Amino acid sequence: MTPEPFWGKYYFYPLLAFTTLIVFMVSIWHRHTTPGAMGPCDFEKSCGKHRFVIADNSWLCCEDAGAFTAAHIFHPLGLAVLTGWPGFFLWLVAYYETIEADTTSLFKTFVFVPDDFRNRETLTGSLIDDVQIQGSLGILLAISLMLFFNWRGLFHRCWETSWAINGKYVLLVIFYSIGILFSSFETETFPYGLIITLVYHYILCLIIIPWAIRETDMPFYNIVEGYWRVKYFWMICETVIALMVLVPRFLPNYYYQTWIVTYAFIFVFQGLYLIRYYNSRGVGHVVASRKSPM
Repeated sequence: MTPEPFWGKYYFYPLLAFTTLIVFMVSIWHRHTTPGAMGPCDFEKSCGKHRFVIADNSWLCCEDAGAFTAAHIFHPLGLAVLTGWPGFFLWLVAYYETIEADTTSLFKTFVFVPDDFRNRETLTGSLIDDVQIQGSLGILLAISLMLFFNWRGLFHRCWETSWAINGKYVLLVIFYSIGILFSSFETETFPYGLIITLVYHYILCLIIIPWAIRETDMPFYNIVEGYWRVKYFWMICETVIALMVLVPRFLPNYYYQTWIVTYAFIFVFQGLYLIRYYNSRGVGHVVASRKSPM
């Protein structure tokens, strides 16, 4: 039985179209004025303090170092897949990044980030990059995975499950988010913390979560079978996205490297879902026509 409704399928294509439009505007339409759009980035020339007083796309050149290029995609991906609430986490990413933009603008720092322009984000870096592209791509991939594998998340119809079960799932989601903190560990040349995050997520998502969930948790949905279907492919997606910033740059920036593989996963899983969906509709029409009176 496939639980319904899953609202993600209704806003998938508008979100995909908007995200792709933003990617096109940044990397193609404004390529002549966007540092690093069509060639290697000149960090010394393009990434000084001057860029914080103009609304530009210098983040493509200046903010692609470190693990968070990948983490801004696979973190919302994982949260949406785990909970089954992609729309909520799309909103949460947008609001979080807005607060980050507020604090960096008003206080010149964001909690643990020092007052050094080399460690600060521009407003466009927070809102266009982290929300409208990276975060949205993670949510789109989550929706594609959930549709293809008929997975509805740990909080599907949570109002019909007990407080104890919901509390257990909240802890699992918190434990998943904790892993993102490890990704900030890095040297000047290599984000080794991303490997720690991946190993942590492997242990949590492939061992601990399957051990923690029970078929009796949801009488209306076989959560164990559903999670078993999605977990390996979810981890494969996260791993490949992370690898795109662990390997040396082979494109002008790390953003392009993560976007390409994420779009590939989205199109593959969404395409397979559509093939199965229309095939099932075709079979249904054939069966119905055979049963109809002559």
